Amino acid sequence: MDAVLAPQCEKTSAEDVLGMELRIPKIELFSSRSIDRRATAPKRNLGCAILLAAIEDYHSLHEGTHREARQFLYPRAPEWQEHYDWAVSLAAQFNPQWLRDALDGRREMWDQQRSSRLEERRQRRKLKRAGG
Repeated sequence: MDAVLAPQCEKTSAEDVLGMELRIPKIELFSSRSIDRRATAPKRNLGCAILLAAIEDYHSLHEGTHREARQFLYPRAPEWQEHYDWAVSLAAQFNPQWLRDALDGRREMWDQQRSSRLEERRQRRKLKRAGG
């Protein structure tokens, strides 16, 4: 960074230049904010990632993937309920009751969508076999 010379008066001779005041601009070297943390970075956590992956798997046309996601998101067995509760506890920004209500409220719609997609796939396979 270059220093800035500020004259005390309007002098131009070489002798007078030595009499000029030297001002160095202030640079803030310390900050109260952490270097590793961005102010606008979205918060992410393991619980949300697990729940989002399970929802994605619930939409899967692969029967095994769908079945495991169903057991996780809509647990009937105590061990699946423990897994679900653990993931929800990691998703700190979600209210557990709100999440349960949201999952339960969308289950029928998701099942209908998946059923339609499975039927479309069966029809395509059937046409493919008939034509080729």
